Amino acid sequence: MRFNKFFIIFLFLIAPAVCFGSQTVRQVTPTGVLKTSATGVTRNYDHEYHLFTRHGQSNSMGRGYAEDSPTAVGIEIEDDDTIKYTIADPLGTDSGSWQEAITGCAGPSFAKKYYELTGRKVALFNASKGGTCVSDWNSSLYSEAHLDIDAALSALTTAGIDYTYMGVIWFQGECETVCITGETCTKANYITWTETLIASFKSDFPQETYPNFRFHIVQIGICTTNGYASGAAEVRAAQEEICNDDADVYLAYENPYTTMLNVHYDHLNDDMDDHSEGNTQYNAIGEGIAETLAAER
Repeated sequence: MRFNKFFIIFLFLIAPAVCFGSQTVRQVTPTGVLKTSATGVTRNYDHEYHLFTRHGQSNSMGRGYAEDSPTAVGIEIEDDDTIKYTIADPLGTDSGSWQEAITGCAGPSFAKKYYELTGRKVALFNASKGGTCVSDWNSSLYSEAHLDIDAALSALTTAGIDYTYMGVIWFQGECETVCITGETCTKANYITWTETLIASFKSDFPQETYPNFRFHIVQIGICTTNGYASGAAEVRAAQEEICNDDADVYLAYENPYTTMLNVHYDHLNDDMDDHSEGNTQYNAIGEGIAETLAAER
């Protein structure tokens, strides 16, 4: 039986979605193909660099082990707008409110895997601070992050780099796990606070100007070994609800780890100098995020 080549291409483009964890995500779109969002905004991924900004508390900042973290082709924009043409731990800088990784994080493995899957190099800007709650971000931290992201965008433009801002990778929620367990805040509070933050990002980086912008949530750990299981379950459920309620918010990674601080090497091991876990779990998280984000294209 013979098929017209255009019919075969049509079948490829309408192939059903694939499933990543419990979230259904789209198959990888061939590089350079234009897509139209639900709001009618045309998305174009055909840029040399895909910029993601990383925000949240200590797991976003990173408390792994740099020696076990890969080096990736790509760009890191530091807080003083210096552009580094490689992505390697420790990412980030101790500047303003932001903190450098101590000493490994998920960023390099994400950038490496994303490039393998999409052929697009990653640009990363880190604005993360350990121990922060969403309420901290809805006040001074967001204002600072907004200014710093604008500066990073300007630095890339001034350097003549072809990029598109793909949005936020958000890794946070352990703070509210503690307060929900202690009954000083609720799941509903976490949803409201996080949706307020997302609305700020979407208002300041609208799809009319940044058509590829999305908000990507990395789910917190299960926390079964730390006495905070009830609070963690509420935060995890809240994160899923937030993603389900907004087409431009994605669950980037479903975190299977059981400790309160997820992948901190100093929490997984009694001895802070014991790096036997290294950056293994952060590397797995970074690769998982890349798989989700590549598929959502």
